[in-house]
Amino acid sequence: MRALSFLAVWTVTCASSAIAACPGQDALATGGVRLVYGDSAVEVFRRLDAHRVEMTDASTAPVLRDVLGKGLFLLESAYVENGEKSDIISVSYGLPVKDLPDPAPGLSWDIAARETQDEQTATLIEAYRANAAEPVTIGDCTLTAIDVELKRGTLGSVPQVEIMRYFPDLAFAYVHAVGDRTVGLEVFAVSRIEAATP
Repeated sequence: MRALSFLAVWTVTCASSAIAACPGQDALATGGVRLVYGDSAVEVFRRLDAHRVEMTDASTAPVLRDVLGKGLFLLESAYVENGEKSDIISVSYGLPVKDLPDPAPGLSWDIAARETQDEQTATLIEAYRANAAEPVTIGDCTLTAIDVELKRGTLGSVPQVEIMRYFPDLAFAYVHAVGDRTVGLEVFAVSRIEAATP
């Protein structure tokens, strides 16, 4: 995802010349879904199994790879080069991935998550709040999305805010904005969303 220490009905209407580029419901399980950002960064999301989604960002060197539970909750983030992982961040929510909450409008979930990096473990307080579903246009595709606000930080600290834009029918989220609401959020503008080739 664009920022880590890390979301209705899918409605898609495209210009007639670009219908094939808009991802359908089976896109994650086939070639995946590609997001192209205004700064030319590219993220590709693919389904790993029934409860986990992989995001790769090949615009970094080495490649950044995240694994998301239910397409929303960060499970692991690492850089991968020649099959070897580095700078690994692992997050545990204290329950099986299949039992994580289903992202949906009105989601409200507070959890003490354990984050491990370089053999050091910290407890982070995470608070998820999901808004109503609303239409969003990205390039030639118009779809319905749910913005999920995540506040995360250690006890007594000022929490970092992440806004994750979740597409339920595709079952994944990308990081739409990050920062501190007192000074404003940095928004990551996506210029295109499209089906990726296998």
